[in-house]
This record gives sequence, structure tokens and C-alpha cells, in this order.
Amino acid sequence: MENDDLLTITLVTIELFLLWRLMRRVMFLPVPHGVMCYMIAGKIMLWTFKEGYMDYDFLYIWSSFAHIHFYENLILLLFYIFLFYYFCCWGIRLKGQVVDFSKVKVGVGPLMGVAILMWLRTIVHVSSLDFTIVMANTEYLKMAGLDALNTDSGLAKFIQQSNKLVGLITCIIWAFALAKGVRLVVLVLLPVVLWHWLFEFAGHSRYAAMMPIAMGGVYAIMADKKNPFVIIPFFLVGGVTLFMMLSGRGSGFHGFESIPYAWDAMVNNPNPNANSNTLANVFEGIFVVSEVFVGEKYYDEWYKILSISPFPSFIDGFNEIRVGNEVRVHTFVPMGGIAEIIRFGPLYMAIYFGIQVLAIRYVFMILRLYPGAMAILLNMILLLSCYLQFTYSVRTVFRFYVLVLILGTILVVIKQLRLKKKQQRQVRKDQWRTRTNPAPLQMTRRYDYHYKPAE
Repeated sequence: MENDDLLTITLVTIELFLLWRLMRRVMFLPVPHGVMCYMIAGKIMLWTFKEGYMDYDFLYIWSSFAHIHFYENLILLLFYIFLFYYFCCWGIRLKGQVVDFSKVKVGVGPLMGVAILMWLRTIVHVSSLDFTIVMANTEYLKMAGLDALNTDSGLAKFIQQSNKLVGLITCIIWAFALAKGVRLVVLVLLPVVLWHWLFEFAGHSRYAAMMPIAMGGVYAIMADKKNPFVIIPFFLVGGVTLFMMLSGRGSGFHGFESIPYAWDAMVNNPNPNANSNTLANVFEGIFVVSEVFVGEKYYDEWYKILSISPFPSFIDGFNEIRVGNEVRVHTFVPMGGIAEIIRFGPLYMAIYFGIQVLAIRYVFMILRLYPGAMAILLNMILLLSCYLQFTYSVRTVFRFYVLVLILGTILVVIKQLRLKKKQQRQVRKDQWRTRTNPAPLQMTRRYDYHYKPAE
């Protein structure tokens, strides 16, 4: 057995033990448990590629095969990231007995309000699309970009650019309504959920697979009575969608008209590496991270600063700085956030991972104090950012952590205001009862209310 094989077995064994230890005191959640499972699976995947059991055709286009040349360095880096998420939960105890999601109650009014807003947003989105591009095109990701719009409106651009995240949030809210038996909201929001899923599927986006998986996870956590015949289909649809969607990426045929051919593209794919390509695509970010060990890349200081800016580009001017300063692995492959932040230096690493620790522990606090759909939504946003940080730049990922902190703070403030109002109402009720039903006078002697002892 070679040294790198022994190192892989040792690290995976340690990680499985630490994951087991963590699950004994913290209930399974997308973050950190899901990310830690991704780290373990990533090491196993890397080992199969190193040994030649699997192949990934796309690597021959952009990769320097650093995942093989620097294999030991890469799996050690992934092990350190695994330890980071393990120690993020240091001192936290959050078992199912402490956070019982089955007891969470929800009113129809707030969910219906969200459903109406999502309907209005979807109407604006559909009306602003150029359906000659959305129905059929030959350029990957074109229908998800600004070129697919028939208007130059700023609102339409914002809706198009935020469509993936909003679609995921809509699916989580729908799954929450399904878990709590709010049938009216489930029926009203179902067409919007199907629109988001089909739109991402037609564009061959990973989000098409993430949506049903997220819905299955939310239902499994939040349902009063967990029905496996509801949970399992969500995960099956997510898995099949992932294979179908990734098989169609290189077909050169995208859009809604490509959906009927998605099954054939997966089943009758002539590429012998089709299945391994699909699996490797899920872990593409880990291959990208390995490029950090190849040479030295220098970034402009303003590029580093604005990469951790929470503001949009039209305020901080990041798009102007990015031109000529962004380092990409390939035209279609950006340098991942983990690789970028390592090259930024210790100061930026401390800020990046410090904010991430704060966001993770903040969500734990919210899960304990206010268990509900918003708490799970924040955790799912964290999962999305932790997954994308291996594939996309710091600029793309960092604002998700800031978003979690902002939304979490808003949730805490709203809950505190509601609690304060509830206490004030209770005080007023007590005062009213005191006026209408005054307490009886205390007698100091029988039949004598004003008795005074003799001097």
C-alpha cells in the first residue's frame, strides 16, 4: 500500500469518527454535517480518479491535473477544512429533543403573503423573458443570463440574476407548508415551484437537482408525521435530475424544448465516461481547489478588498476592478473561493472564515430559540454557500454569509418585538382584571375593617 493510500484511509477514518461524535450532540443539519459528508465523499472521489477507476472528460480542457500531482497536499487541505466545520460546533448541543420542529406552528396568513409575492415576481420574470432564447438555444447558461431578457429594465435584470436563489427559497417555503399541512399555500405555490424547477432544468443548472433534494430535507425535518413515501421521491427526483441535467450540458441543445430529450440524453449517451462525468461534476469544485498549488498568482489589493464587499457592483465598482485582475482557471471555470482566499493571504482568510463561523453559530442560536422555516432556510443558504465556495469566487460566495447574518438579525428582532408586544398585552389584561375584579380587603379582626389595637 502506497503512502498516499494510507494517508487517505487514515484521514477518512478520522473524519468518520469525528462526524459520529458530532452527531451524538448536534442533530443532523445541512451545515455542518452535509458539508462534512461532502468532504469525506470528495476524498474518496479523488482517490478513485488517482487510481484510474474514474475519468472526467472536462478536466482535459482546463485542468493541470494538480489533483494528481499534489494529491497529498489536496486531501490534507480538505481535511483541514473538515476540521474547521467540526470546531465551528464546539460547545454546541442541539439534539432533536431540544429543537422539536414537529411542534412548530405557523399561520396561513404569512405563508399566503409570501406565496402572493412569489406569484407577482414570477409574472414579472416570465413577461420579461425572450422566449426565442428560452425555448431553444445552443449556448450553455444563455437562458439564465441577461441575454435572455427582452427588456433593459433594472428590475428585470435583478429578478433574472437572483432567480436561482429565489427559486431555492420558494421550494423550501413550499416544502415547509407541505410538512405543516397548509394545503391552500401548497396548491397556490405549486405552479411557481414547478416553474423554477423547469426553468433551471431547461438551463441544465445544478439548482434543478438541489431544489427537490432541499424540499425532501426540509420535509423530513419539519413534518409532524414523517412519511417515507413523501421523503424518498424527493431525493430520487433530485438524483435522477442531476444525471439528466448534467448529461445534457454538453449536448449543445438547451431550453424548454430540450426537456423531452433529457432522458434519452442520459440513457443513450454514447460517451463511456458519461456516469463518471456526472459524478465528477458534483465534485468539480474540489478539482478546482487543487489549482491553488500550481504556481503563484497575485491579486490587486482593491480586488481583494472588494471581493469581501457585501455591496452590489453598481455601488462599489467591482466589475471595473475585476477586468484585468481576476484569475481564472479557464474561460468557463473561475478560480474557486477557497483557492482565492488562500492566495489573498492570512488577513483575508481570517475575515472570510471568521464571518463564516459567526454565520454558522448564529444560525445554531436561531435554530434553538426560533425553530421554524426561516431557521432551516438560513441553514440551506449556508449549505449553498459552503458548496459553491469550492467552485465560484469569493465575491460570489461571501455575500451569502452576510445575507444569513442580516436575515438572521431581522428574524431575531421581529421575534423579540412580537414577544414584547405579547408581554405588554398580558400586562394590560392583568390590569383590566384587577380593575373589574378588585382583590378583597384584608381584615385584621373579624367583622372590623378598621380595627386598631388599644394604645
